[in-house]
This record gives sequence, structure tokens and C-alpha cells, in this order.
Amino acid sequence: MSEYLLPCSCGRKLTVSARHAGHTIDCPCGAQLEVPTLRGLRELEPAEARAATGRQWNDRHRAAFLLATVSLAGLALAGYLTIQLPARPVPPELPAIDENSSTTEVLLVYEDLQRGVDVPPLGL
Repeated sequence: MSEYLLPCSCGRKLTVSARHAGHTIDCPCGAQLEVPTLRGLRELEPAEARAATGRQWNDRHRAAFLLATVSLAGLALAGYLTIQLPARPVPPELPAIDENSSTTEVLLVYEDLQRGVDVPPLGL
């Protein structure tokens, strides 16, 4: 049995068939629609045409799919790079300096600080 789309003033299209011809049906918006006779049904849009076009992707679907794919690839790359990060270097412990420290000890600690974290300390 052929089915047709009966348009409503709210914008919905209700599916009707030949058994509904000449009857009144209710739209979900509350409007009552008169279904045309069998001859009038043939002038309506067939329901199969709408179902065939409803499954095709348009540009908006393609863009959303591309954006989701790129986002997932970016997250995967970020996770991989996070795992590959080297461990943070532990700075060497410097000897405590106070007012009783000699000038030589203070100078050695100062030179250690100038060299940076990656260079082993000179030691005392």
C-alpha cells in the first residue's frame, strides 16, 4: 500500500495511506487534518521519496564528522606525547649556607647555581 506525506500548518508532514482517504487525522500539534480522497492522495509527496533523501549526508554532517575525527586524532596525539615526556629532573641538593659558612663554601654554591640543574654539582 502506498504512503504519502500530508503537510500540516505547523510544518510537520504526517504519513497517510489509502485507508485514511476521506478521513480526518490529528497532528501532534493538535490540528485536525482532512485526508484527501484517493485521487487527491496521488498529488501529495510520496513517503518513500522522503525516506530515501533522509539518509544522505549533507555538508553539515561531513563537517561535524571531520571535526570529530580531527579532535579524536588530536587527543590521541596529546595522550601519546604526554606518555613520552621525560621525567622531570630532580635538582641537586645544595649545602646549607648560613652565617658560619666560609667564603669558599658560599662561592662553590654560587657556582653550582650558575651552572644550572643539568650539570652535576662541584661538591665541597
